[in-house]
Amino acid sequence: MIPRVLALLISAGVLIADGAHGQAPQPPSHLKVDQKARGRFEKAALAKGDGEGAEKEIRAWIEGSPEMAASVRERARATAYMASSVLLQARDAFWPLTKVSQAKRGMKLLDAAVEIDRQDVETRFVRLRSNSSLPHFLRNEPQLEEDARFLLLQPDEALSGTSLTPSKIKELLLEKVIFRRLNADEQAQLKK
Repeated sequence: MIPRVLALLISAGVLIADGAHGQAPQPPSHLKVDQKARGRFEKAALAKGDGEGAEKEIRAWIEGSPEMAASVRERARATAYMASSVLLQARDAFWPLTKVSQAKRGMKLLDAAVEIDRQDVETRFVRLRSNSSLPHFLRNEPQLEEDARFLLLQPDEALSGTSLTPSKIKELLLEKVIFRRLNADEQAQLKK
């Protein structure tokens, strides 16, 4: 579980992997975190076992870092990726009730991330990707449509400072679950 969470955080640009095997991923250099927060984060990155321990450590890192507290956008993104780790726990849970409760908890965290910064393209992308991957009975349809339209209307300049590209957004919006919820004009705009 931990390697998948770390891979997700690394691919999203929340973490930067070191080249050496066995070393903990590091927070990106643009996030200047204090040494105590860095230590907690490294402890979470090297932890073994279920994803809950890593989630708790990541949450402590988010809340314990003055720089994270000062940067609304970074806090929203970190919360979104933490929520994704909860959704991964839901996917991997054995018991159906655990799956449902973890999925609901993950979606609540994603909603909180979007509320922190409603204009952040990357946070909306993570919520749309996660929401569209859920089974239909857990999906929040109005949010799915809202996030799809939000991303569709974003100019390419809005993607600067994110790990996203216009082709990544288009690829996501063309997925059947999302595409069929767009109106004819929006579908035509995507097919260009």
